[in-house]
Amino acid sequence: MEPFHPLDRLINDNSFALLEALVPFVDYPYKRLLVLYIKYKEALALMNCFNDRSFIARQGFDCHPKSTEDFVSDLCNILPTQYAGSLQNMKQLMQVMQMMDMKNPNTSGCFSNLFENAKATAQDFSNKTEHTSDANLYQSVMDILNDNSS
Repeated sequence: MEPFHPLDRLINDNSFALLEALVPFVDYPYKRLLVLYIKYKEALALMNCFNDRSFIARQGFDCHPKSTEDFVSDLCNILPTQYAGSLQNMKQLMQVMQMMDMKNPNTSGCFSNLFENAKATAQDFSNKTEHTSDANLYQSVMDILNDNSS
Protein backbone atom coordinates (compact mmCIF):
# COMPACT_ATOMS: atom_id res chain seq x y z
CA MET A 1 0.00 0.00 0.00
CA GLU A 2 1.38 3.38 -1.02
CA PRO A 3 1.66 5.88 1.86
CA PHE A 4 -0.79 8.73 1.36
CA HIS A 5 1.27 11.48 2.93
CA PRO A 6 4.96 11.93 2.00
CA LEU A 7 5.94 12.16 5.67
CA ASP A 8 4.51 8.66 6.20
CA ARG A 9 7.47 7.37 4.20
CA LEU A 10 9.78 8.50 6.99
CA ILE A 11 8.13 6.33 9.61
CA ASN A 12 8.99 2.65 9.32
CA ASP A 13 6.48 1.57 11.94
CA ASN A 14 3.45 -0.28 10.59
CA SER A 15 1.77 -0.30 13.99
CA PHE A 16 0.44 3.19 13.23
CA ALA A 17 -1.46 1.83 10.24
CA LEU A 18 -2.89 -0.95 12.39
CA LEU A 19 -3.94 1.50 15.10
CA GLU A 20 -5.53 3.79 12.50
CA ALA A 21 -7.43 0.83 11.07
CA LEU A 22 -8.81 0.07 14.55
CA VAL A 23 -10.34 3.53 15.06
CA PRO A 24 -13.72 2.65 13.48
CA PHE A 25 -14.04 -0.38 15.77
CA VAL A 26 -13.31 1.36 19.08
CA ASP A 27 -16.21 2.54 21.24
CA TYR A 28 -17.06 6.18 20.59
CA PRO A 29 -15.71 7.67 23.85
CA TYR A 30 -12.24 6.18 23.10
CA LYS A 31 -11.93 7.19 19.42
CA ARG A 32 -10.61 10.70 20.18
CA LEU A 33 -8.10 9.37 22.69
CA LEU A 34 -6.85 6.71 20.25
CA VAL A 35 -6.49 9.22 17.41
CA LEU A 36 -4.60 11.66 19.65
CA TYR A 37 -2.32 8.85 20.81
CA ILE A 38 -1.59 7.82 17.20
CA LYS A 39 -0.81 11.38 16.11
CA TYR A 40 1.35 11.98 19.19
CA LYS A 41 3.40 8.85 18.48
CA GLU A 42 3.70 9.80 14.79
CA ALA A 43 4.92 13.28 15.72
CA LEU A 44 7.56 11.81 18.03
CA ALA A 45 8.69 9.39 15.33
CA LEU A 46 8.94 12.21 12.77
CA MET A 47 10.93 14.42 15.12
CA ASN A 48 13.36 11.54 15.70
CA CYS A 49 13.74 11.11 11.93
CA PHE A 50 14.77 14.74 11.55
CA ASN A 51 17.65 14.16 13.97
CA ASP A 52 19.34 12.06 11.27
CA ARG A 53 20.04 14.34 8.29
CA SER A 54 21.49 11.57 6.13
CA PHE A 55 18.32 9.46 6.63
CA ILE A 56 16.19 12.42 5.57
CA ALA A 57 18.31 12.85 2.44
CA ARG A 58 18.12 9.12 1.60
CA GLN A 59 14.33 9.28 1.83
CA GLY A 60 14.24 12.12 -0.72
CA PHE A 61 13.46 14.95 1.69
CA ASP A 62 16.47 17.12 0.88
CA CYS A 63 15.77 18.26 -2.68
CA HIS A 64 17.51 21.16 -4.38
CA PRO A 65 16.01 21.37 -7.89
CA LYS A 66 17.94 23.46 -10.39
CA SER A 67 14.94 24.32 -12.55
CA THR A 68 11.16 24.35 -12.59
CA GLU A 69 11.28 21.15 -14.64
CA ASP A 70 13.37 19.45 -11.94
CA PHE A 71 11.04 20.77 -9.24
CA VAL A 72 7.95 19.32 -10.94
CA SER A 73 9.69 15.98 -11.50
CA ASP A 74 10.85 15.79 -7.88
CA LEU A 75 7.39 16.75 -6.67
CA CYS A 76 5.82 13.99 -8.77
CA ASN A 77 8.15 11.47 -7.10
CA ILE A 78 6.82 12.48 -3.68
CA LEU A 79 3.10 12.89 -4.44
CA PRO A 80 0.68 9.97 -4.44
CA THR A 81 0.25 8.45 -7.90
CA GLN A 82 -3.10 10.09 -8.67
CA TYR A 83 -1.81 13.60 -7.92
CA ALA A 84 1.47 13.03 -9.71
CA GLY A 85 -0.43 11.92 -12.83
CA SER A 86 -2.59 15.05 -12.75
CA LEU A 87 0.46 17.25 -12.34
CA GLN A 88 2.22 15.51 -15.24
CA ASN A 89 -0.88 16.01 -17.42
CA MET A 90 -0.99 19.74 -16.59
CA LYS A 91 2.73 20.00 -17.33
CA GLN A 92 2.27 18.35 -20.72
CA LEU A 93 -0.69 20.62 -21.53
CA MET A 94 1.38 23.70 -20.71
CA GLN A 95 4.23 22.42 -22.90
CA VAL A 96 1.80 21.94 -25.80
CA MET A 97 0.47 25.48 -25.29
CA GLN A 98 4.00 26.88 -25.26
CA MET A 99 4.84 24.95 -28.42
CA MET A 100 1.71 26.30 -30.13
CA ASP A 101 2.71 29.83 -29.12
CA MET A 102 6.23 29.34 -30.56
CA LYS A 103 4.93 27.93 -33.85
CA ASN A 104 2.52 30.81 -34.41
CA PRO A 105 4.12 34.15 -33.52
CA ASN A 106 0.85 35.96 -34.33
CA THR A 107 -0.82 34.51 -31.22
CA SER A 108 1.48 36.53 -28.94
CA GLY A 109 1.18 34.00 -26.12
CA CYS A 110 -2.56 33.44 -26.36
CA PHE A 111 -2.30 29.73 -25.52
CA SER A 112 -0.21 30.44 -22.43
CA ASN A 113 -2.60 33.25 -21.54
CA LEU A 114 -5.50 30.83 -21.94
CA PHE A 115 -4.27 28.90 -18.91
CA GLU A 116 -3.92 32.08 -16.85
CA ASN A 117 -7.38 33.27 -17.92
CA ALA A 118 -8.94 29.92 -17.01
CA LYS A 119 -7.28 30.03 -13.61
CA ALA A 120 -8.49 33.59 -13.00
CA THR A 121 -12.03 32.69 -14.08
CA ALA A 122 -12.07 29.69 -11.76
CA GLN A 123 -10.85 31.86 -8.88
CA ASP A 124 -13.47 34.52 -9.69
CA PHE A 125 -16.16 31.85 -9.77
CA SER A 126 -14.94 30.47 -6.45
CA ASN A 127 -14.97 33.93 -4.86
CA LYS A 128 -18.45 34.73 -6.12
CA THR A 129 -20.01 31.42 -5.11
CA GLU A 130 -18.15 30.84 -1.86
CA HIS A 131 -20.96 32.02 0.42
CA THR A 132 -24.00 31.58 -1.79
CA SER A 133 -26.79 29.15 -1.16
CA ASP A 134 -27.91 26.54 -3.69
CA ALA A 135 -30.84 28.79 -4.64
CA ASN A 136 -28.42 31.54 -5.68
CA LEU A 137 -25.98 29.25 -7.53
CA TYR A 138 -27.78 29.70 -10.86
CA GLN A 139 -27.72 33.48 -10.50
CA SER A 140 -24.02 33.42 -9.57
CA VAL A 141 -23.17 31.40 -12.67
CA MET A 142 -25.20 33.79 -14.82
CA ASP A 143 -23.42 36.79 -13.26
CA ILE A 144 -20.04 35.26 -14.06
CA LEU A 145 -21.07 34.52 -17.65
CA ASN A 146 -22.38 38.06 -18.08
CA ASP A 147 -19.14 39.54 -16.63
CA ASN A 148 -17.00 37.54 -19.08
CA SER A 149 -19.11 38.33 -22.12
CA SER A 150 -18.75 42.10 -21.81
